[in-house]
Amino acid sequence: MVAFWQALTLFERVVFVVTVQATVLFFLQLIWRLFDMGGGGTEPAQTEAKDNGRPAESVFDGLRLVTAWGVSAFFAVAGWVTLWLTGVLGGLPALSAGALAGLLAMYLLALARGARRPRR
Repeated sequence: MVAFWQALTLFERVVFVVTVQATVLFFLQLIWRLFDMGGGGTEPAQTEAKDNGRPAESVFDGLRLVTAWGVSAFFAVAGWVTLWLTGVLGGLPALSAGALAGLLAMYLLALARGARRPRR
């Protein structure tokens, strides 16, 4: 393990630490949701901000991209993709690709959560 850590650059070490923490947080939230430990029996849609009463005009209306689960998914996916691509692309291009992958994960998670909500 020491050899692995010493083989990483400073950039890779920072990304690795953030990624591991985000991944652990993401899976803890997943376990809490699977076993309903976090909401006290309430549906997540009831605890979030209410719609403003106007009809949805685009695909992004009604999606809550910035949630605790979405942010942890962003950092977990972005971090692992960045670490995977750092050796191939270098630091900044890998970070950019990781950020795009993280945004995609955040969007897909919000889309999946939005699809479960009943329409009013």
